[in-house]
Amino acid sequence: MRHADAKSSSLFQDADRPLSEKGISQQAEVISKMKERSHIPDAIYCSPLRRAIETAELVSQEFELSPQILEELGDFSNVDFLISKLMLLESNSNLIIGHAPQLVELVERLTGKNLTQSFETSGYFHLIFQENLSLGKAIFEGYYSSL
Repeated sequence: MRHADAKSSSLFQDADRPLSEKGISQQAEVISKMKERSHIPDAIYCSPLRRAIETAELVSQEFELSPQILEELGDFSNVDFLISKLMLLESNSNLIIGHAPQLVELVERLTGKNLTQSFETSGYFHLIFQENLSLGKAIFEGYYSSL
């Protein structure tokens, strides 16, 4: 999942940007869609950047979970290290909340496909793994957003 819409970077340092009112509203819509589709996470992992943490808090309140920060989600360039970290996760249904460039590459590597749609704020890709997480083996079930 990409974090919800955040306030302008002209007002805050990038890492400290809070969610905007639009972002909070977007996220509520996406949470409703997650529930409708029974996309219920067992665990939530998020970037250490404020906008991702606030997004994770909104989702975690709804599903009564405690988000865990994965520092690797704040490093937009290191997808290989992130993948190795994700392979160690034990939950069956993980929600990863981060940022567009890194998450797009992550989904492309996990599915072995190039993404053609845009990745909106609060949007999420639902991937299914038949076995353990491995590159090119994920099934792309769908993309969902507040739009």
